[in-house]
Amino acid sequence: MASKGAKESVEVDGRTVRFTHPDKVLYDATGTTKADVLEYYLAVAPHLMAYAGQRPVTRKRWPDGTEDKSFFEKNLPSHAPDWVSRVAIEHSSRTVTYPVLDSPATLAWFAQQAALELHVPQWTLSDGEPGRTRRIVIDLDPGEDVDLDTTAKVALRVRDFLSEAGLDAFAVTSGSKGIHLYARLDKAVSSKGASAVAKQIAQSLAKQTPDLVTATMKRSIRDGKVFVDWSQNSGAKTTVAPYSLRGRAEPWVAAPRSWEELADGGLKHLHWDEMLKRLESEGDLLEGLEGPTKRGGASKKDAAKKTPARKSSASREKKSGSSKKSSSSSDDGDPERGGSDSDSADSRGSGSGSADPGGDDSIRAAVKEGCDAGPTDPDAVVTSLDEYRRKRDRRKTPEPFDGEVDTDREDGDGPIFVIQEHHARRLHFDLRLEHHGVLASWAVPKNLPTEPKDRRLAVNTEDHPLGYETFEGTIPKGEYGAGHMTIWDQGTYECEKWREDEIIVWLNGEQVSGRYVLVRTSAEKNQWIVQYMKDQSPDSFYGGRDNPKSSYPDDDKRARGSDKTSDFGSDTSDMADLPDAPPLPMIPTSGSVTSLPGDKWAFEGKWDGYRVTVATDGRQSRLMSRNGNPMDWLADGFPGLAQAIRKPAVLDAELVVPGPDGVPEFSALAKQAAAEGDDSSIGPVHLFVFDVLGLDGVDLRRERWDRRREVLDLLTPALEKVERVHVPGVLDGPGDRALDEAEEFGWEGIVAKRRDSHYQSGRRAKTWLKEKLLTTTEAVIGGWRPGKGGRSGSLGSLLLGLPAQTGLTYIGRVGTGFSDRQGKALLEELEPLRRRSSPFLEDLPSDARRDAIWVLPKLVVEVRHQGFTEDGVLRQSSWRDIRRDKLPGDL
Repeated sequence: MASKGAKESVEVDGRTVRFTHPDKVLYDATGTTKADVLEYYLAVAPHLMAYAGQRPVTRKRWPDGTEDKSFFEKNLPSHAPDWVSRVAIEHSSRTVTYPVLDSPATLAWFAQQAALELHVPQWTLSDGEPGRTRRIVIDLDPGEDVDLDTTAKVALRVRDFLSEAGLDAFAVTSGSKGIHLYARLDKAVSSKGASAVAKQIAQSLAKQTPDLVTATMKRSIRDGKVFVDWSQNSGAKTTVAPYSLRGRAEPWVAAPRSWEELADGGLKHLHWDEMLKRLESEGDLLEGLEGPTKRGGASKKDAAKKTPARKSSASREKKSGSSKKSSSSSDDGDPERGGSDSDSADSRGSGSGSADPGGDDSIRAAVKEGCDAGPTDPDAVVTSLDEYRRKRDRRKTPEPFDGEVDTDREDGDGPIFVIQEHHARRLHFDLRLEHHGVLASWAVPKNLPTEPKDRRLAVNTEDHPLGYETFEGTIPKGEYGAGHMTIWDQGTYECEKWREDEIIVWLNGEQVSGRYVLVRTSAEKNQWIVQYMKDQSPDSFYGGRDNPKSSYPDDDKRARGSDKTSDFGSDTSDMADLPDAPPLPMIPTSGSVTSLPGDKWAFEGKWDGYRVTVATDGRQSRLMSRNGNPMDWLADGFPGLAQAIRKPAVLDAELVVPGPDGVPEFSALAKQAAAEGDDSSIGPVHLFVFDVLGLDGVDLRRERWDRRREVLDLLTPALEKVERVHVPGVLDGPGDRALDEAEEFGWEGIVAKRRDSHYQSGRRAKTWLKEKLLTTTEAVIGGWRPGKGGRSGSLGSLLLGLPAQTGLTYIGRVGTGFSDRQGKALLEELEPLRRRSSPFLEDLPSDARRDAIWVLPKLVVEVRHQGFTEDGVLRQSSWRDIRRDKLPGDL
């Protein structure tokens, strides 16, 4: 393995790896050094390569130890050794080159980088592209006041669910808070298929034990419960790899554990050296997760040790008097026994308090659906025709069932669509689009519209099998959908966008042809709106096509090079100066949005960043803050933005720095701003665009919001081709639902905008309302107090106030939430602002004014808190950061 080589390097399997500062302490609590990290990684290299190999690796690094700051790193840096394997993965806004773990030498290089945590997706690479997965993971995340042993009880229940579905489960204490459970699937499935299995298990368990388990991401209901997080199977998410170190106070690891350990109680996370000793004595407890081939040197003796754990559930049930069938029948009985109605009922014994997996056939169905997906199609999504079959009796209806009709189609044929005229109880038309091996279906009462102004209701129905597009006939009376059906039109289509709540397609039929959009308006009622889109130019740059001019006739007012008019609005104000001076943004008013209806209000995320307006002239972009100050320096003007739009435009947007989960982090943005955008240890600045104020010389500020949103939707394909530029979607209403969704995503809050509202530049208006989920307040620093005890000689607390006519109104102080380094930086910034007298209007309480040092009220800061006392003082305040984008007069 490794041997000492030249100074500041190690030899690992024939590779020379630069390794500096081996004595640097990375874990202060235990004195664990960088050399210890290298020793551990090389010792567990076979296991890490088994469970994190063939996957792109995201690293979380602590260059100065776990007591200091950390950051996620996806892209492989340019100075990485040439021999480190890598793969380029295309994301929505950029292409990222990840390292791929395939050798101990790569692990040694990770150790040199102080990459203590290695995060990987569940899918593996296939020919350099995201492929499929043979495993699922379920993350058990304990809420407030839930210990590891209680979490282990939930893990045993999930183990029983998986066992009853025919899957062996493996447990890993995460090294952070909870437990990760893995299971190997019989066949490779897509990420969505794996998510479907995990979600079914999570929801079934939450339904059976609502007092202990939740499958909802909403943080406010997690206290006292274990959150069964199934979403880690998403193709876009990563999970810390088994055997990886964790960047916590102590050098804990994501450690495989036996089921006996989880059942016995007294469970604790393991240190790296404890993990090595257990590997020597017990072998790899995850053997079998990545296939039958033995990995990591686990012996037959090791396997024998694990066998009783898999039988423990059945033995406990037997002792508890469960009504489950005896072992003699389970050994040689009907292999489909668990699927019958009688067996499902029989399995619901009171038993030992373990979960009742046998009583929920939907879990086995989810596993089967996930594993039956064809292994050769990496883009396949697990879809189910259970609902179609449930509603129909194949002995009575002439309708086709899956596999009964030969569609006789060539591989090169495009996806098909069909519109069937259905004389049922009420005449309607059924639109069906081929998607992921089925026909996604909508009932359209008045058929598809042919004019842009005509929006029509479309009700999403159950998926239909391929072959149904050829069906014409009479469905007998008494059967579902009884009545006569004929084919009204059929053909192929081109998919421009297919999202959960929005679909854009180009239909190519004999009776209908053109660009249509389907937008979901109500998930509970499966209601959508279908509209014939106003922009029908097949080469329009708004649709992301190649030639923005060729589709427009010479006399079309949308043609490039025409005069300053367009169909986006009638007000043709001269906006030639906008690239130099974009208008100030419109400001929302704080207020409650919970009761606002979705038909009159639109809801967007509230992003934790700097508000900017952006002006482009087709060649360059200019960014201005809400105070009219230039912001180009922070984000380099987003090169390529002007060229992507190709026409003069003015946008309303937010500068943000997304965290590891994609949620904007204001503290990271503030640090990047302090470094003038040059801090490579922090993620780069992104642009979230949510409004269009002008396009091609036309001022759109007098247009309704929903009209401006239509224009933005047309621009979205072009905007999202620009690196670090995004167009967030609109949330479903009403307001309370939008708030719940924002909380689930971890956003700061939401902004509600009246759909008929005009854009009022530089004004605060009540036609836009904002509501924060986090209780935060922006205030002005009026003074500070020196620290005591351990903080002697440094910053103790800040004295805060809100601007009044002649001074500040005191609202309390904040002394937590900032590090010693931040406190030192604050003192350096406050020192030049010293003044002799207090800027506060009233006398402060004695404990606040004692030793106080007064400053000019110039710095605006943001603090979190739990409301105000009756005296108007912050309760349990905590520092967030300086708001450099605001002045005291903005509050």
